[in-house]
Amino acid sequence: MGTTPNLLITLIQASQSQKEVTANQAFDDLDLALTNNVVEQMPDTHFILPLNDALYNMVFIFTGTLTANRGVTLPSNKKLYIVSNQTSSSPALSLVFGTASSPTGRTAVIPQSAANGYVILYCDGLNVDVVVEGVPDLQISASDIVNGLLALAVGGTAANLSQTGGTSQVVRQSAKGAALTVSQLAASDLSNGTTGTGAVVLSSAPTLSGIVFIIQAGGGAMILEGTGAADQPFFSFNQAGVTKWAVYPSASSTPNFIFHDQINNLDTLTLFPSTGAASFVGPVTPGKYTVVGLPSGVEGQHAYATNGRKVGEGPGAGTGVPVYFSNGSWRVFSTDLAVAS
Repeated sequence: MGTTPNLLITLIQASQSQKEVTANQAFDDLDLALTNNVVEQMPDTHFILPLNDALYNMVFIFTGTLTANRGVTLPSNKKLYIVSNQTSSSPALSLVFGTASSPTGRTAVIPQSAANGYVILYCDGLNVDVVVEGVPDLQISASDIVNGLLALAVGGTAANLSQTGGTSQVVRQSAKGAALTVSQLAASDLSNGTTGTGAVVLSSAPTLSGIVFIIQAGGGAMILEGTGAADQPFFSFNQAGVTKWAVYPSASSTPNFIFHDQINNLDTLTLFPSTGAASFVGPVTPGKYTVVGLPSGVEGQHAYATNGRKVGEGPGAGTGVPVYFSNGSWRVFSTDLAVAS
């Protein structure tokens, strides 16, 4: 009996009896060829796909443990294959699909994927080509891309590179549209200086001098300077080209930091980190609250009660007093009694 040229389905003969038997079997075979799936346990060697498996299945799931990339030989029949490479290995390996004519014909390399990763192949009898790739959860070992190319989906918004490459590995792009590469940092990459549109690259424990960092917003700029010298600003605020104030370490014998009003040339605040003390040039204004609005205090805190009563003021006629917190209450200085309004 004759058969179809590719799926080898038996044809009905004009002289045969019970033609329905042949027809029904043909329909069953065609149904399997279009919808059935098979799991192929890969040996850790080259694998020849059995003819009946190839012809009467559409989906092919390859499992097994590999120690190297392995080849899969397909029959020389024209056919579509939906393939999932679910083999396991470390590092990740691939299956190479071809025909008996390979390497003369083209081959298709299918990397390992998750259980929902499938690729559609077409065999024209000589060549095997990828028609549609659908590997949504491709897993590639970090060791495979230490110095190799890393491909990201066009239009993607994120890529998890936490396991990529190892110590001191970086993702690079030499120019717009160029491939991304992953490689180790070189000494030249760590030299102090400005790169790109203002990104600063610093080596470990660099020596800094001059202006090293600027944040600009709303017409002003916060400037970090790297002189580190006494009586020289290391942090300042600049607006419209004029420095408004600066912070610098003092040259005095007691280590401290001074906030300096550049406009009026006046040291307004001195902080002494070693003792926790502070020295103010101008008046110190504490937080202002009504008596009922005073917050839960901490022993020794100061505030101002805007309607607190001075000595001689009557109930409801308080004009405001400074207060301090002690023994569970906000108290007035003149009598040490709890403040009242």
